[in-house]
Amino acid sequence: MNNELITKTTKLVSEAETVTLTSIDERGYPRAVVMSNVKAESLHAMYFVTSTDSKKVKHYMKNSKAGVTYNQGLSLIGEIEIIKDNLLKKELWQDEFIQYFPKGETDPNYCILKFTTKEALVYIDDIFTNDTGEAIRGYYNVIAY
Repeated sequence: MNNELITKTTKLVSEAETVTLTSIDERGYPRAVVMSNVKAESLHAMYFVTSTDSKKVKHYMKNSKAGVTYNQGLSLIGEIEIIKDNLLKKELWQDEFIQYFPKGETDPNYCILKFTTKEALVYIDDIFTNDTGEAIRGYYNVIAY
């Protein structure tokens, strides 16, 4: 990926308020939900907050494969890890979470999902880069991590 796209995708990931997170349900179908973009570590790792008893957590316990889509031209595939680390829970805690987790950061239903990117499809400003670095207009680029 060229430097221009790296800059644009990094900005997109860090500034987006919401994403669409996809799991695979018990019947093998994709299930997409809108999630708050809690924290992103470049294109390689993103963190989301959900309830331990949610459908998506049940899905990820059986199949960790996932997708994350940023509406402005970035679609990622990778895997979800269910994080139980109390230090990370404390670090990611936001005051508005209290409406969902009344016991605060120690609420047993408070759950962190860590998404790790395996591949990215990038299409931003009608430009992408292929594996040779050549700029091409009008198509997606697949980048493997």
